[in-house]
Amino acid sequence: IERSSWKEQSGTSITAQHRQQEFYEGFAVLAARSGILSAHVLHLNRQPIAYVLGIAAGDDVFLDLKESFDATYSEFSPGHVLKRFVLESLIARGTRLYDFMGRCELYKMRWTDKTYRRLTFALFNNSVKGAFFHLRSKLGRGSTPAAHGASE
Repeated sequence: IERSSWKEQSGTSITAQHRQQEFYEGFAVLAARSGILSAHVLHLNRQPIAYVLGIAAGDDVFLDLKESFDATYSEFSPGHVLKRFVLESLIARGTRLYDFMGRCELYKMRWTDKTYRRLTFALFNNSVKGAFFHLRSKLGRGSTPAAHGASE
């Protein structure tokens, strides 16, 4: 699905970044073993065309980590079709909060008018490696939590 999405050409898909792909593949296995994985796939004629990957974070909260759809079917809004199914399924299971994660983008705000602020703290140990990652976070590089700062 990622390779057929608009994200692939923009370089933001999971499959466009080898380290990110490895992370999500490993993460999905660990989350499944822990019983917190919540993965949803929409198929058309046995072909996957959209997905939502998230985790049941406890306290009746769902964290939407990644989602995408095959751009071939964009006129049919497969992402929105799947999102509606996912929301209904999660509500039926007792989920009270669906966290869209990240910035308040237009497509997310079609589903809600509620937002919140989040503040992220990153701690670095007193070592050469810690100093390196602290510097990277200050420069806005890398994938440390501090590099991303606060978001909506």
